[in-house]
Amino acid sequence: MTFSNAVAIAGFLIGAMVTAHPAGAVTFEDLEAHMDRSQAELAKFRSALADDNPDRRRAAMEFLLKSDDPVLVRLAKEAGLNSPDIQIQKAALRAILNSSPRLRLQIKVEGSSGDAAAAWIVRYVDGSVDSKSGFGYILIGDYNSKDGCWMRRDGHGCHAYLADNILTIAFRNAKVPLTLEENGILLGKVLYENTAPPEKWQSKALIDLME
Repeated sequence: MTFSNAVAIAGFLIGAMVTAHPAGAVTFEDLEAHMDRSQAELAKFRSALADDNPDRRRAAMEFLLKSDDPVLVRLAKEAGLNSPDIQIQKAALRAILNSSPRLRLQIKVEGSSGDAAAAWIVRYVDGSVDSKSGFGYILIGDYNSKDGCWMRRDGHGCHAYLADNILTIAFRNAKVPLTLEENGILLGKVLYENTAPPEKWQSKALIDLME
């Protein structure tokens, strides 16, 4: 091998080493291609959720709510819960309840009913309280077709009822009717039983379904 040939081969090998990518390396071009594919796929899902046929919209939403992909679940929630069609809203709420969710119930504890609200949260919701608010987790179980409700996770009685876009959480000594508002927010009040006058013992309540 001549000296000039050796130099040429060495130059080729060095160039190959510089331009080659180690296994598993990602280039910016790879990233852009992946982003383009992801955006294209998400656009298809959004299109299905906005189909002109309400039955197809509902079917797409219910199907995606069962997905293991949190991005698709969020897309389906946004589409269903923010729909102007109350029946689509109800279908979204029903699908969420059927997934056995853990819902975070937030309660305002200020005002004349603050002490009662705080004590109730700790005792009956197994929650915690600070100076202005309290919260606890609602564990939704299976649907009971006989009683038309979703059971407690431990199976001891009904825990949630659904009428149109109003979700009512039931406790042993109180009920919490919550109306679906914008952006997946359920707003309502804790209505304590065996109190007089009842309006004195109402505490504001909220569940964010997009959490």
